[in-house]
Amino acid sequence: MSEFNKEAFSQVKPLKTFLLAVVCAEIIGFLHWLNRDVSILWPWYIALTVSVLGLLWVSFVKTRSKIWDIPIFYSVCASYLLAGGVTTYSVVHQGLEAELFTTFKNLALIMALIAPTPLWASFSVVLVCLFAPTLQSLIMSPIIANYSNSTEPWLTMSYSIVSLIALKYRFDSKITERQEIQADLEKKMKQDFSEVSLAVRDLTNTPLQSLDFIIDMLREGKISPKEASDMLEKVHYRLKEVMYAFGENKKDVSLEKGRDSFEIIYSKFSKSHYHHLSQD
Repeated sequence: MSEFNKEAFSQVKPLKTFLLAVVCAEIIGFLHWLNRDVSILWPWYIALTVSVLGLLWVSFVKTRSKIWDIPIFYSVCASYLLAGGVTTYSVVHQGLEAELFTTFKNLALIMALIAPTPLWASFSVVLVCLFAPTLQSLIMSPIIANYSNSTEPWLTMSYSIVSLIALKYRFDSKITERQEIQADLEKKMKQDFSEVSLAVRDLTNTPLQSLDFIIDMLREGKISPKEASDMLEKVHYRLKEVMYAFGENKKDVSLEKGRDSFEIIYSKFSKSHYHHLSQD
């Protein structure tokens, strides 16, 4: 499962989709507040710039290090939530009629639907969406409570709680799906091992029988050395065909130095190995 966990740490396509969704939400939010004559709009310029740059980076920089995915994710989330927080402050103090904490609700829902990052990163952002509106309401209370008819920050908190539950479900579903895929791969590997072992047995069975026959004939003196040599040449040719079949596509593979070949065979084909795989 370690390889699957590494893949879950940096998922390029979900991150790209997440950034695209945030950019669209920011454009709509910016146009909405621009039309409402909100006095403070500079955070939206910052948020749009950060999100667009992040989207371009993820989309077109193919050789980028994936270690930057998490910082980009956090930068986009922080700039978007900052724009929402500052807008809430401006709207309340200007006395404009508007729904508060929209950015927090939007981001929580986007996180639950797309789940672009590891569970800990996604959870941390949704937790900010859960507690930040509460803190802002306490700082600005009772203005926000009176302004929103006491629906905030409780409505935003309910959005965030539902998003946390949905997010946990999505990640549990992904883990279950990966476990099923791994189980299928292990089953296929066991089947391939069994087929290869049977093929090796069948291919080497006739040459071995021929060797036993030649040895018996030589001991009993029923064939001459020349006849035995001709028969051995056919056996040798057959064994070379087997070696060629197994070695043709394995030129870049080598056995671990000092490791016995029988040990490798037993470890790969024994029932105890299959049982160990099924228990992982």
